[in-house]
Amino acid sequence: MKKYRYMALAAMVLSLVACEHDDPGYDAIEVDAAVNALQTRVSYDADGSTAFDDGDRIRVVNDNRHGRNYSDAVYGYDKTNLKWEPVGTDYVVWDSTVENTFYATYPSTASHTEFTIPADQKEGYAGADWMTGVYIGANGEDVVVNFDMDHRLTLVTVTIVDWNIENEDVSKLVADPVIYSKGAEMAAAYSNGTVTVTWDPVETPISPVSDGKTFEAIIAPAEYETTDRFMTLEVDGQPLTVYADGKLTEGLEPGGHYAFALTVTKVGAGISALIKDWETGNGSGSMKPDFE
Repeated sequence: MKKYRYMALAAMVLSLVACEHDDPGYDAIEVDAAVNALQTRVSYDADGSTAFDDGDRIRVVNDNRHGRNYSDAVYGYDKTNLKWEPVGTDYVVWDSTVENTFYATYPSTASHTEFTIPADQKEGYAGADWMTGVYIGANGEDVVVNFDMDHRLTLVTVTIVDWNIENEDVSKLVADPVIYSKGAEMAAAYSNGTVTVTWDPVETPISPVSDGKTFEAIIAPAEYETTDRFMTLEVDGQPLTVYADGKLTEGLEPGGHYAFALTVTKVGAGISALIKDWETGNGSGSMKPDFE
């Protein structure tokens, strides 16, 4: 199996190019997207380069035209033709030649100001990967609107790397895994092109992607206390609680992918679990081990 390396604070660049379109006197925008770093919604091509996944959608908003036509539209990516196209009949235009403020959001169903982290991520976390970007500028000949799209949340991976339950495949014994996010209702405020994300750090259960040995979920970039639950699961019918430690108590960064090792130990009739950072990278930027 492959090994993957993860980077924190990943970003992608979206380019919106002014062009003539069939609208009442305004320049429409044509969307072109390029990736400059590793991120969760990007797939690897054969040559190792990154690209958007076919069918990905982003929402683009021109705040200057709020409440008017041509202010808000969804664009979908056609990987075969390397082209972004409006989904349906809506598209976004410039507002005359004054300075415009554009926002872009992934997933396209989300708002650039508010987002609720999905509690059920068992079938995948793509819909939880909230990204936003902002561009401020004026229209003109060959003007390109560049969005730096940043991940506002954090991806965590927990892998069972050691267990001493004899003659058992631990993946067959694990049930009901839950990863706890400290918060789910996210809010973003924009000022002079900068973004501040806030949330109420309430313990929120997330059902992760799981194969019985590895568990992944997108959560709030919060700082945990050692008394906070980070994960619960059942092993061989016994409920276990994994409390925060290591990198979790130092605080997670938005756009980071943190890997944690989970050890499950059977002592007598009981089972205990201990979580820790990967030794390489101290929980961030580390290698995830393969399982046969």
